[in-house]
Amino acid sequence: MITPEGHHRYSIVEARRNFSAVIREVEAGRTVEISRHGVPVVAMVRIDSLPAPGEVRDRDQAEPGPPPEEARARDESRRE
Repeated sequence: MITPEGHHRYSIVEARRNFSAVIREVEAGRTVEISRHGVPVVAMVRIDSLPAPGEVRDRDQAEPGPPPEEARARDESRRE
């Protein structure tokens, strides 16, 4: 099945049965969704399409957090 976003969707059973074909689709650059009882639970994408750790793709969606020292101090104070 193809979703409105253009992703291919498989049930877990279909994905397991056709795993090599699913991997080939992902290698070709398609996003594949795996669903359980019709509800999408996993999306498979090419690993090179993921942002590097710490990289922000869309700066408008990024929310600046506190500096690491402040975050660590805040977390430690919550534990007390």
